[in-house]
Amino acid sequence: MSKDPKKELENNMKKIRLSHSLMYLWERGDVDGAVSTYCRLDRPITRQMKEGREIHQEIEEHIGKYNTFPEWFFDAELKLPQPEREVVVKYNEMFDIKGIFDCMDVSTNTLYEFKTGVSNSLEHARTYQIPLYFFIAELANIDVDKAYVIRWDQYNKKTDWCIVHNSEKLREKGKNLVDSVGPEIYAFFEQEGII
Repeated sequence: MSKDPKKELENNMKKIRLSHSLMYLWERGDVDGAVSTYCRLDRPITRQMKEGREIHQEIEEHIGKYNTFPEWFFDAELKLPQPEREVVVKYNEMFDIKGIFDCMDVSTNTLYEFKTGVSNSLEHARTYQIPLYFFIAELANIDVDKAYVIRWDQYNKKTDWCIVHNSEKLREKGKNLVDSVGPEIYAFFEQEGII
């Protein structure tokens, strides 16, 4: 019995795993950062990055323990929260796509994305991250109606937030990111012997 040549080629190709972080660094032209992120190499950590990670961890631990957001962060009821929900979907023969949802409330089909620093929630909502997460959720058959982007300004001790409603247009925006940036990253990684 002969094998399907296309299937055999797909099985022999090495795949990479795309993530928002990897594609964000690539789009910014930070090739070294993209390689370091993909290969999980140590990178210099700024004070803001360190603060952001600590705040993020505090929020995650609070949700895990109490099923609520910390009072200082955001006032919304959580019913079935899943903090740090990792979702990996197969996409094509070159790559899979991975998203880590800061918090997913499966009872309300709501995604929560946490941000820190001086850029407000609207600025974060305009990036490709939420459209990419909506696209990943669609591929994974996870119902997501909307996303809250919540920003904690640790310097002024203030929160601001916005809602992004899931739509075909936004999912298409996420897909377009994958289709445009993914092959570039794959070709570079293959050429450089990273994969």
